[in-house]
Formats: sequence, structure tokens, C-alpha cells
Amino acid sequence: MSPTAASPGAAVLAWKPGGGSPRPVWHASGFLALASVQVLLGIAHIPSVHLPLGVLMFGLSVLALARR
Repeated sequence: MSPTAASPGAAVLAWKPGGGSPRPVWHASGFLALASVQVLLGIAHIPSVHLPLGVLMFGLSVLALARR
């Protein structure tokens, strides 16, 4: 979870000085939100939402990797 928590900060540091697109900041922040919900659902023992969300997160990760 800690690399996911650090990624929005890293995206901001990569975006601001270079003047690139803010898109990675939004992607990293969205993934952090999904990961936080995923953790909470796992702790609450709600597998009917926890599992599909994990599959969605994996699919989004693969899609982001394939788009590069």
C-alpha cells in the first residue's frame, strides 16, 4: 500500500517541474482511492465487492501499462 500512497506525490513531482500533462497525477490519485476502498472492503469482509474491485484494479493497471 505504501508505494501506492507515494505515487500521487511522485506524479506531482514529475509533473510540476517539467510542465508535462497532469494526467498521471489524476491516475495515481484515482488508483490510491481505489486501493483505499479495496483495503477497507477487505477488512470489512465484503468479498462480493472486494474481489471485483481487485480484478478491476488489475485490469486498469494492465491497460495503463499497455498504453505506454
